[in-house]
Amino acid sequence: MSTITSARERAGQNFKEGYNCAEAILRAFRDMLDLELSDAAIRIASGSSPL
Repeated sequence: MSTITSARERAGQNFKEGYNCAEAILRAFRDMLDLELSDAAIRIASGSSPL
């Protein structure tokens, strides 16, 4: 499976779990690249409520 396909599938699953588009993508790349981003940082970066 290619990296692009894997990222697409992870983002799609995150979206199905209720995250908005930007948050779903950020979460997918955070998990794939092992980035040190907290859930609050992702919510802020994606325009979602931090709480």
